[in-house]
Amino acid sequence: MASVPNALSDPIRLQILYLLKQHEDICTCEFQELLDLSQSKVSYHLKILLDAGLVKREVIANWRHYSLINKDILEKLEHLMS
Repeated sequence: MASVPNALSDPIRLQILYLLKQHEDICTCEFQELLDLSQSKVSYHLKILLDAGLVKREVIANWRHYSLINKDILEKLEHLMS
């Protein structure tokens, strides 16, 4: 299991979390477009967030959709950084 501090230490993963805060539910292919990253790179970062317990995954048809488990963690992080 990935640690939360490790999961939050990468700017790409932080971007993913903020996108999920804004959009509720995003599939892997949408992350690719929004972040201009390859599918493998997006999947790598999502796996770390998933293992840290920050996001959850739901498979709909052939698509993997991700959402935040707890939106409060981003607010706490923003508070700590200000």
